[in-house]
Amino acid sequence: MDKNEKTRWETRGIIKGRVPMAYTEQEIPGKILYSDAESENVSRKSCDMLSWINQSMSPGKKLLDIGSGPGHLEYWNMKINKPPFDITIYDQSSYFLNIAQEKIPNLKAVKADLPHLPFPDNQFDGVICIDILEHIYPETALQTVYESFRILKPGGWIFISIPNRHTWTRVYFNVIRHVWLASRKEIRALLETAGFDEKTIHIKTRGFPGANTYHELTRKVAGKASDFYLPCGGSVILANAQKPTN
Repeated sequence: MDKNEKTRWETRGIIKGRVPMAYTEQEIPGKILYSDAESENVSRKSCDMLSWINQSMSPGKKLLDIGSGPGHLEYWNMKINKPPFDITIYDQSSYFLNIAQEKIPNLKAVKADLPHLPFPDNQFDGVICIDILEHIYPETALQTVYESFRILKPGGWIFISIPNRHTWTRVYFNVIRHVWLASRKEIRALLETAGFDEKTIHIKTRGFPGANTYHELTRKVAGKASDFYLPCGGSVILANAQKPTN
């Protein structure tokens, strides 16, 4: 793929007037979203994401969690995966990384800004981008996915979670830190543009009315809460794809 092809991907989901906004340390303490890895919403989402990743990755594989925040995914990985994935967390916030290091022994953590991923080529078995690409400019998101492709081993997987522009709710439009929202078609094109094997691209959506009730029912019936997915319409897009093996 030549350099000109890297500029062909685009999104129609840019939200007018929005710019990337880094969290300041003063904005974080006390926020429910970041305060407790054991909280119901955080634990449910983290376990749902790990269940999704587990479908493609074997135990012990080496993963990079981009935009990890305070390390909730790694916290639950260590708690429920036996053996766990070997996860390195990556974030621009020293505050977040310090929180993660306080609660997770022997944590591998890297502080840097996207789209720069300071790792050698072919370093990881998987790259995780959960709720991060919508916070940066689309062109930075494209560069980040290119970088993810570079640091993945042949046959490695990328996992993307991003708000869906074509959905039943406008809740994600109203989040002032969201710079753009994606469509399923755009995410597929993004992955193909970066070089991922189009035959391995899987896209589904989650986040539907009644999802909380479904979680509670599955918890009571099966003893473990689970999520449900549909090809389209959910508030969040989940996409994964594999780097070609040759």
